[in-house]
Amino acid sequence: MIGGFASGVFLGLIGTAVTWAMANSSAASVESIPEGVEPACYRDGYSSRARSTNTSSALTGGLLGTAAFVLIVISASSGGGY
Repeated sequence: MIGGFASGVFLGLIGTAVTWAMANSSAASVESIPEGVEPACYRDGYSSRARSTNTSSALTGGLLGTAAFVLIVISASSGGGY
């Protein structure tokens, strides 16, 4: 989420899109498989859920960062100096 936020602040929507794409292409490896579970199905499900979590976190952070970027730009351009 922190990486997504930083890319959203510094690069706006482009940074959010890049972070989302990187998170969506990530691969997770299973460290241990519980007994009584088919290993191939467990690996597929684990990888899918990890990718989904990473993608969601990157998108949330990126959108929050983009919102912060927009607020900074609007605040700077409003000319309401204190």
